[in-house]
Amino acid sequence: MTEMLPLARELFRRREAYQVLERLISDGDAGMCIFFIQDSSVSLNGRCLYYSYRPTICRLFGFTAWKNKWGIKNAAFCKRQKEWAPALVAVAENAISRGLKTPDYTHFSIRFSTLDRKLIPINRAIHMAVERYGLSVQMAESTVMGARFSAWRDARISGNCLIW
Repeated sequence: MTEMLPLARELFRRREAYQVLERLISDGDAGMCIFFIQDSSVSLNGRCLYYSYRPTICRLFGFTAWKNKWGIKNAAFCKRQKEWAPALVAVAENAISRGLKTPDYTHFSIRFSTLDRKLIPINRAIHMAVERYGLSVQMAESTVMGARFSAWRDARISGNCLIW
């Protein structure tokens, strides 16, 4: 969820946060990321609506592998990639099984767990981040300490503060 805070800030800046929350509530947490949109003009027929704000997990998919309990690397792909491009997935899986060097997703997942205690579905993480950021905006606007709180919140989101 922590990685979604910059996206939440951008949604509020664009005045799109409430529409996103309504969609998250109506669609639920399950399923494909609500920001993945179908687009036949790009490979895999889809793209991220907020590409520059996507979390690390989205940036790594298709370019990383994970180790099973025997230490053997397996390609890490999301469900949509497996459905829409099985031939490309097969090529990548073959290359990884033959020793192609890739980032270790296991390493990243351990590091993510230090940011957030548990892994949660992407839509739930977006929902939680928008709610948390919205609450911080309301607190900043309604308290005497508003200016200090806004500066602290912005420092937290930009990574200059260690505690939320």
